[in-house]
Amino acid sequence: MKLFRRLLLALFPQEFIANAQHPVSMFISFISPKQFFSVIHRKIAENFKLNLFDICLDPFEVKIGFGEEPTLQVKEIDQYYAYGCVAQMNGRTFYSCSNLSIPVSMIVAMKLREVFSQRGYNYGYYFLVAVYLLSFVFIARLRVFPEGDPKVRYQWFVDTIFSFYELVLRQNGILVDEEALASFRSASLQHLQLFFFLFYFYQKLNQLFYSPTIADKEFYTRLFFDDMKGKKNKGTIETFLQHRSSIVTQTTFSDKDIPLFKLVFPADIQIKYLFQGRQ
Repeated sequence: MKLFRRLLLALFPQEFIANAQHPVSMFISFISPKQFFSVIHRKIAENFKLNLFDICLDPFEVKIGFGEEPTLQVKEIDQYYAYGCVAQMNGRTFYSCSNLSIPVSMIVAMKLREVFSQRGYNYGYYFLVAVYLLSFVFIARLRVFPEGDPKVRYQWFVDTIFSFYELVLRQNGILVDEEALASFRSASLQHLQLFFFLFYFYQKLNQLFYSPTIADKEFYTRLFFDDMKGKKNKGTIETFLQHRSSIVTQTTFSDKDIPLFKLVFPADIQIKYLFQGRQ
């Protein structure tokens, strides 16, 4: 535990940690060493492909163990926060899409706060979920930006993000009002700087694992290598590999995309009840 404390202290400037009341001391005093290091061992198995165990999307009521239906008992809270800490530490040495997409979702929330407040909880909350999850779609290259005219690419991106947003709404049993959705889209797109930021952010993710020396089929075969070992997902992956050139350029999404998306989306507590069907 002393070594771990020294590692944490190394992340802060010297003048900051000279104060007796600093985050490292507070954090160490809150956690159980036994539980924390058992979590570190288990997280190695959970760091699978693009995924990290992540608690950042959990509602506040879940984090503190209160609310109408608390899911955390008092005795579990140490372990819960240990998971969160390990996930962020893990992201410093292993690539985690969550470490990028979570703060981006927070930026969207701040910039579109007024738009969200005028249209109710569902429109705002599920748009943030869509922004978060779409990062995994682009980094896994399940959708690929077209080449050529930047204006064409931008329009492709806008159509893609709002189509994905509709999918998220449908999968959570929310009736999509086309007129209200068009109004929400129009109001959101008034924030040009925000959408240009998202446009370039997703393009960077889209190119992160791309290499001209690796054929597309080889890339996807590597990505889904473990999933193809079982019969459950093999047919879905083979269909995608066969038709990938036409699928990855589409701007629309349907329920047929979900089985493939679930193979790259994080499996944390928030995502578990997403994409489970309209019921």
